[in-house]
Amino acid sequence: MGIHSGERINGRADGHAAASASAVGTPRAPAAILTSRDNRWLKQFRMALRGGISTESGFVGVEGVRLVEEALRSGCRIGAVLFSETGERYRERLAPFIGRPEIVFPVLRTTDRLFEGLADTEHPQGVAALVEPHVTTFDNLLQAPQNACSPLVVVLAGVQDPGNVGTILRTAAAFGATGAAIAASGQNGTASPYSPKALRRCLRRGKWIGVNRQRC
Repeated sequence: MGIHSGERINGRADGHAAASASAVGTPRAPAAILTSRDNRWLKQFRMALRGGISTESGFVGVEGVRLVEEALRSGCRIGAVLFSETGERYRERLAPFIGRPEIVFPVLRTTDRLFEGLADTEHPQGVAALVEPHVTTFDNLLQAPQNACSPLVVVLAGVQDPGNVGTILRTAAAFGATGAAIAASGQNGTASPYSPKALRRCLRRGKWIGVNRQRC
């Protein structure tokens, strides 16, 4: 599933702690642990995960090692990756995506307690990422991809449960859908496909399809 774009988050941590982002060709230094819940990065993760809304810069949150791995594979721009102390056990698994010297987004660390306070799941794995959605226009949705003879677009209107939105998109992707058009969120609209619950359902099969959001 694709995700809408916005302004890029600054690729370095603030004064609370240094991130592990590095210049091209420069080895990464271990990131200091973020220990203040008022840290600006933790505020952004809290907004995207527990709040279920995009950050002011247009990033959405994904949580859990599998979803973070899918996000890193997707080609979407990554704003930051965050590990808790417990989540550090997944660092080796994600190393092919976050360990290259040319990676410029920050890889952050925080305590288990602070991570639990921003996570949307009851038993978090301690890994999360801020992801900038793909830009997809409605005209592009109607163009057949190179590997398909014609476009197959699913349209959602008035689907207010984010879990149902995610399930529909996951099922559509499994049947070969090339994209989705979704009525704008809000009263009597469709729930955001970028809420944590929708993303968990949608990415269960590791399928990403382009999404265009329309106002009705």
